[in-house]
Amino acid sequence: MPFFISFSAFHLFFIVSLCIYFTGVAAQKGCPARKIPELQNAENRSDLKDQYIHAESVRFACNTGFVGFFRVTCRDGVWSKSGRCQAKQCGHPGDTLNGDFTLIVGDDFVFGSSVQYTCRKGYTMASRISHRTCLLIGWDNIVPFCEVVKCEPLNPSEQLDVSGNFEAPQYSDVVEFECNSPAEKLNGPRQIYCTDTGDWSGQIPTCQEITCTRPEIPNSIPDGKNNVYKKDDIIRFQCVENYNAVGSGIARCSRDGWTMSVRCEEFTCKVPDGQFLNFTSFHATEYKVGEKVNYVCLEKYKKREPFATCTLNNWRPQTMCEEIICKRIPNSYYARHIHAGWSPYNWPHRITYGQYNYYCNKGFKETQPTATCTAHGWAPENPCEAKCDIPNLSNGYMVLTKDESAISYTCVERYKPKTEGWWDYITCTNGKWSDTPQCIANNSCRALPVVYNTTHKNEYSVGAKVEIQCYLGKISKCIDVKLECTENCTRSNDERKGSMDEDGGTCEAECQTDYSATCRDGEWTFPPCSDKVKDSPCDMVQDGQLENEELKKSIAKQIK
Repeated sequence: MPFFISFSAFHLFFIVSLCIYFTGVAAQKGCPARKIPELQNAENRSDLKDQYIHAESVRFACNTGFVGFFRVTCRDGVWSKSGRCQAKQCGHPGDTLNGDFTLIVGDDFVFGSSVQYTCRKGYTMASRISHRTCLLIGWDNIVPFCEVVKCEPLNPSEQLDVSGNFEAPQYSDVVEFECNSPAEKLNGPRQIYCTDTGDWSGQIPTCQEITCTRPEIPNSIPDGKNNVYKKDDIIRFQCVENYNAVGSGIARCSRDGWTMSVRCEEFTCKVPDGQFLNFTSFHATEYKVGEKVNYVCLEKYKKREPFATCTLNNWRPQTMCEEIICKRIPNSYYARHIHAGWSPYNWPHRITYGQYNYYCNKGFKETQPTATCTAHGWAPENPCEAKCDIPNLSNGYMVLTKDESAISYTCVERYKPKTEGWWDYITCTNGKWSDTPQCIANNSCRALPVVYNTTHKNEYSVGAKVEIQCYLGKISKCIDVKLECTENCTRSNDERKGSMDEDGGTCEAECQTDYSATCRDGEWTFPPCSDKVKDSPCDMVQDGQLENEELKKSIAKQIK
């Protein structure tokens, strides 16, 4: 019983499946012929049906010049295609000697493509047809042919020696010419060649006698006066001033013109090397003859000349900077560079640029703590100065400075310095005191004011009288003058007259011919010099203010 049930179920399932299958097949659609897709380069068929059922196929052959086929199949109402039609290959069209080709139709060597042949430079197309086309049977025509361009044969004269193919010349052939006679040269090109157009590049040259015209070399003076020279004639050149000859200075006339080994270059001086120079003082790299440079030397070196001058013999001076060397400090026994150890002078060494500590000999003193060796010698000029002997002073006291370069002094009671004031001050310079200190009695007169070309004492007793006679020269200015009357007065009998400068107004003065001064109670009294016009005193001035050189040369006489 169970086996029967299982068998019946299997048969039932099989029967149902068959029904479903045949039902589906009956439901698939067909394809109309009018909907067959476009098939490129395929032949059209005239035997097509109007309708094709599912899975039915149609084959299409290719057009002439193409190989392959197409197949279309109906798939549930839609056409599908496979296959293709390819253009027939012709292969390479062939190369031509001295030529090239390019595709002018198509992009490959296949049916319907065309190529165009052209000839290279110097060649021309010899074939009537210069193109080929890919046909069903292959390439048509033959490969074109290019032939070389030819020029006309040459017929040179007997004067010429010709080398090269000049009888059957063709493109790029070169023909060279030379004159048979050594005394002649070519008049025209030395060589010509056959061009790509079939023409010669130039005319056949001729031969003519070798001559040279007078050459022109800038900044030179040639000898001789001829304008035309023959073969092997020579000319010598000389450069003008401030120019140098480069070469032998000789030019020779030859087949190719003047063979010159000369040129004139302006002489220049270059900035010198290795001369201890500060090169920033040279503002150019070269200088012409006569130009000067205010050069600067490096530290520790000094200039030999104020300027360096460029000459035909190079720079003058040739050595511009020299080491600064000083002689030993006069009146000294030791010196050392501030950056060196002590060195006595009698040791073998040089005193070069720099600052030195030093000691002076006995009887001399150091004017500065250090002395410097410079390009102009020692600074200060006299590092060691002679000391002054201590002077004697009666009736007074002296105070000497620590360096013994000055003395201040004053006098005891009932005495006074010979100069104005209650004390005086003298200085020592190069071993000499500026004055001699002296104390005089209070009732004595001090020294008279200085009068040019006179002598006087430092002390005068009470009642002493001094007369001064002056010779007055040319008029210049009438300014205040003491003892000399008025500066610029003229002498007329017993009168002295003059006028003051514009800034001081006018003063016509009248003075005694013999001008006298009298010592009274320790002071000098002087007669007045009055203004005759205004009846008022004319001013006086100190001796140091005199400006008239004639007065400085005047003759004066002092009478006690």
